[in-house]
Amino acid sequence: MMKPLIMSCIFALCLASNAFAGSPKIDFTPTVKGDFQVQVDINTDLPDASVLSVSLSKHGLADNDPFVGTDFIKAPVNGGNASALVDAGKKPIPS
Repeated sequence: MMKPLIMSCIFALCLASNAFAGSPKIDFTPTVKGDFQVQVDINTDLPDASVLSVSLSKHGLADNDPFVGTDFIKAPVNGGNASALVDAGKKPIPS
């Protein structure tokens, strides 16, 4: 069995035709669900039309290291909450 990579959560904020004045609150809780799978539960004060993008990347990469991580997954905000299951096992891992 392969040991899971140490991953860290990265968030990019995408607002769907909304302008948000001030700094939004975004709290997240990652939960490891298995080898290479992480469930990310998000609590925010962004409006319901907002969409968060969730990705995993290898922890500790230097600026000049090649990127090791997953594609972004869209997590729409509904009632101040969003959720995404990121499965890094579905992608080949660069050598």
